[in-house]
Amino acid sequence: MMIMTNRVRKPIDKIRSSISFPQEIYATLEKIAYEKRVSLAWVVREAVEIYLKGQKEEKNAKDR
Repeated sequence: MMIMTNRVRKPIDKIRSSISFPQEIYATLEKIAYEKRVSLAWVVREAVEIYLKGQKEEKNAKDR
């Protein structure tokens, strides 16, 4: 997806978002990030990518 900014007119590669998590889930995400030595944002992006891949595979299986 390419979105144009209002000021500079150059493509944006990533979109920033704000997400709220229950405390228990947030604590788990922080622990995973610490153990993997990555950012919490990285953990969330990886989880979303895995989820979306599963959704795509599920849809493909239903379409057969």
